[in-house]
Amino acid sequence: MEKFGGDVSSVLALPKEEARERLMELPGIGRKTADVLLAHRHSYAEVMVVDTHMERIAKRLGLVKQDAKYEEIQKALKVFIPWEKGERTGGLLWLLSKYTCRAQNPKCHECPIIKLCDYGSKAKKVVVEN
Repeated sequence: MEKFGGDVSSVLALPKEEARERLMELPGIGRKTADVLLAHRHSYAEVMVVDTHMERIAKRLGLVKQDAKYEEIQKALKVFIPWEKGERTGGLLWLLSKYTCRAQNPKCHECPIIKLCDYGSKAKKVVVEN
């Protein structure tokens, strides 16, 4: 409230990286929260928000190592997802992660991209071997 008078629209109007840095100066605002705000302003195609679902799928697909941090995951997803197709691709990957590539009891047998997946390939081998 004190810093921006309760209105961050002037900050969001700044160039994306500058706006991110200014937002992160606020207490309790980290990269993910700043990116959520920026994605509404710049589009999800330009600002990849890495939540727990996107982090999980990036790690299971083998795009990043298990100990990868936010920025590394974000960068890998931007390379993996064909953003020229727009926000829809990222949204579909998020839905796949949330409902199929679940944290508990993932539905690998239903996954349309299992051939690309390190985790799913291992799960499939275990099922076949048993």
